[in-house]
Amino acid sequence: MDFNDVMPYAAWTFFDSVNRGGLKTPTEFVFTLTVHCWRVYEEILAKSDLKSQFLPTENHSVLF
Repeated sequence: MDFNDVMPYAAWTFFDSVNRGGLKTPTEFVFTLTVHCWRVYEEILAKSDLKSQFLPTENHSVLF
């Protein structure tokens, strides 16, 4: 992701919508890491075989 030293408009819009004055602006690394984690989550939910393995487990970190 290229940020050109600023978060994209969509990221700022989301950030402003959830910020009630106490949030710090995330670094590019934190924002990118969050996007990648969300993509993994979406992939797990999109595929029934992955979802059936992931949801019933008691320790999700061991599964990874």
